[in-house]
Amino acid sequence: MKDDPRRQVIEICRRLYGRGLIAGLDGNVSVKAGGGFWITPAGSHKGMVKESQLLLVDEDGSVQQGVGRPSSEWRIHAAIYTAAPECGAVLHAHPPWTLALSLSGLPMRPFLLSEAEIFLSELATVPYYSPGTPELAGAVASVCVRSRIVVLERHGVVAWGKGPEEAFNLIECLEHVSKVTLLARGLGARKADGAIPG
Repeated sequence: MKDDPRRQVIEICRRLYGRGLIAGLDGNVSVKAGGGFWITPAGSHKGMVKESQLLLVDEDGSVQQGVGRPSSEWRIHAAIYTAAPECGAVLHAHPPWTLALSLSGLPMRPFLLSEAEIFLSELATVPYYSPGTPELAGAVASVCVRSRIVVLERHGVVAWGKGPEEAFNLIECLEHVSKVTLLARGLGARKADGAIPG
């Protein structure tokens, strides 16, 4: 992936949309740049968003470059960049299998796949807060230091990494194990309630 942070945002948006991890106006993506971060604009279709629509904002949400309003979830991005200085990118998606598993009330852990146990060992969850609020951002900030992927109750998933590729991989891994878990449970798999053997 190219080094231009705006190009990185666009490429990850396309990938999230192409993999069905967001739909329509869902989700938001940011990549750190200097003293701020480039983020997708409010109300944009991530499968079609253009570089010219992206906004460079600071930690207070003030637009430094670009025209328009940043995603309403800019506070989550700012909170993670502040709490985890090594963070280089933040992704917020609505992966359907993960949301379905979360909404079902079935436990997300223990994971049924060993790869998930390795890569998602620090999966965190936060209770429901209204989207775009300081309360939601604060809840995510309180767990993001120990977990690079967070399930937001009735809302979606937030992941962060040193770059967007790392954050994307976490979301894709979680979505895959969520799909396998729900399919296994739907088929009545007897091992679906057990932990991965140590």
